[in-house]
Amino acid sequence: MVEIKESLKNLSKLDQAALGCAQCGQCRVTNWPSKGIFYSCPVYKTNSSFEPFNARGKNLIMKGLLWGHLKLSQDISDVIFQCTLCGLCEEVCFNSQSENFDFPLQHIMDHVNTYEALRADLVEAGFPIESQVPMNKAMVELYNPYERDNKEKLKWTEELDFKIKDASKEDAEILYFVGCTSALTPQIKQVAIATAKIFNKLEIDFSVFGEHEVCCGSVGMRTGDRNSFEKVAEENAKLFKERGIKRIVTSCAGCYRTFKKDYGEN
Repeated sequence: MVEIKESLKNLSKLDQAALGCAQCGQCRVTNWPSKGIFYSCPVYKTNSSFEPFNARGKNLIMKGLLWGHLKLSQDISDVIFQCTLCGLCEEVCFNSQSENFDFPLQHIMDHVNTYEALRADLVEAGFPIESQVPMNKAMVELYNPYERDNKEKLKWTEELDFKIKDASKEDAEILYFVGCTSALTPQIKQVAIATAKIFNKLEIDFSVFGEHEVCCGSVGMRTGDRNSFEKVAEENAKLFKERGIKRIVTSCAGCYRTFKKDYGEN
């Protein structure tokens, strides 16, 4: 049992959530029009409804690992990493935290957190998804996962007809944390541009870090590389403290979730 807990040090912290699945299959046959839900797990749906790709199957894998019947492997990694972490399974589970149920059976299941914990254990055991390794390396070394020059994070501001304060040397009421994707992806830069225009229209005093903005670390957390996540989280905490940042606004859903949830738990 000690050996199991050492190899599953992240998942074992959430063992009650991982073991709480009753194997009822509610997550497999979802069609809940009144709640706006019309299908089950998207990954399960696109993988010929193969059991390991839905929540019940993944929960059974976790039980096998925690009970010592299975060992971490690349095959398990390939299954667990296909999950999009969308949380739909949590919304329809009778044992989850979901507000979709007026009288849930129990508040035990915590699907997304347990899947992320297992991913971390898989990475630490040497079973990452190889294509994700360079991405996390770039996140730490270049401060963005796209392997781009961080100076490009200011390029989107060239389309504005007003100047934005530089958070690295100018004080402002709000730090607008743009995020790597909006700042570096041409197809999505309009999100950053529109947000900045709204702030300017409302006469909100805001700033951006631009080339000094460090990735929030969401990529590392979602892909199980918690070592890389912790490195950039520490960089951000240091930067925010040095510049006296009190209020952060972001237009990126990934950054928002990471700051609000993951920074508080790690």
